[in-house]
Amino acid sequence: AYRTYARTVAERYRDRVRYYQLWERPCATTLLAMPDDVYALYHVGAQAIRSADAALQVIAPEPADVDLGWIASYLRGAQGVKRPDIVLLTPSRHVLTPSKLWWRLHVLRERVITADAPALWVDIPYRADKADAVTLMAAALVDAVPVVFVTPQPGESMPLTLAQARHLFALRGYTCTGATALGEQLVCAQFRDGEQRRALLLPSAPATVRISPAAAAPHGDGLIAVGETITLTESGQLPRQLDVTQPMTLEMRGPAVLDNVDLPAHLPAVRITPHPVSGNPVRLAIADGQACDPAALCAMPDFSGGRFRTLILDGRLYLSTIRDLQPWIHFDVPDGFLYFNETRTPVEITVTVLGVRQRNKTGFNLYYDGRDGMSYSRWQWIDVGRDRLFTYKFILSDAQFANRDGYDFRLNMAGSEENVRVADITVRKLR
Repeated sequence: AYRTYARTVAERYRDRVRYYQLWERPCATTLLAMPDDVYALYHVGAQAIRSADAALQVIAPEPADVDLGWIASYLRGAQGVKRPDIVLLTPSRHVLTPSKLWWRLHVLRERVITADAPALWVDIPYRADKADAVTLMAAALVDAVPVVFVTPQPGESMPLTLAQARHLFALRGYTCTGATALGEQLVCAQFRDGEQRRALLLPSAPATVRISPAAAAPHGDGLIAVGETITLTESGQLPRQLDVTQPMTLEMRGPAVLDNVDLPAHLPAVRITPHPVSGNPVRLAIADGQACDPAALCAMPDFSGGRFRTLILDGRLYLSTIRDLQPWIHFDVPDGFLYFNETRTPVEITVTVLGVRQRNKTGFNLYYDGRDGMSYSRWQWIDVGRDRLFTYKFILSDAQFANRDGYDFRLNMAGSEENVRVADITVRKLR
């Protein structure tokens, strides 16, 4: 039935519609369906559309947040006419900064997308309270994503006016040829259309960019003007002509486009990578109101159902669930330790907790990001002894740890009668 429907739609509109997007929501989050069944629907749809006209383009959107495991599984079974022409990335909840978006795109291109694989487009969600849509659009363009959408979320109005995004529209028809970092706060990408050159500036904080005329000795970390004038277009502003017969500096607060400038040739391409973690294992950092060490296992307090308490008992810090209201504690494994574990390295998670009053009344297990989606460990009852520490080990053979939902695993107390009080957790790679 789906094959017939998709072919009929494509035949009817093929003279007016070139791109056909397969909806991402016949999937395991809304239907009791196995991944293979979901992928079968996508593949049948792509086949049917191409049977109407081989020139039509098929778009397959991933579920959300650049789900690397989902994309890898889908592309493994999507060869020939079943393969989409475009994968639409939807960084909808947690991938809301340029560095997070770039890191996932980097891993996607290095480990998942091959040379002849589909093109990557990005659909930026507009959340007025969470992200600057213009900045995320600029970040996608810096990473050479050729097509970017902005989609309002429920309850939001259309976010962008022509004036707000005018500087990005100036890049239509241009191709990104590379990006570099100009200091610690500024990333700059070069765009070209024949002999025409433009640069997209993306500051992570208010930053200064230096510009030198080509005839002068250029600054080592600045831009080089081509000719005596350049054009600057900033968000919500009309283009400005600037005289650059002498070296000058510009203060940047948001994404901007400069016309008639070149990047310094000697600067390396920008690389967004996580904080490197050389040791094994990583250990839980229980920080009372402080930022977590990027090389440590971090508890994440801002998830619904997982807003834990921090307790001090006998001079030692503990994380505690909040019975009936907050039954989980979410944890983030450093990306520089283990991320998108396609090598299938087994993982040992060791959890140390305070004992409880009654036997077989309070316990926990671990829900974690596995290769086939959310998986869970065996259940573990906590031993009796309110002033004693007990340690339990879990071996995970299929942990993916790709931060699909912003965390890698969570401790689940289910219907336990007492709160679970965590003293320590370590995550170890077993090979």
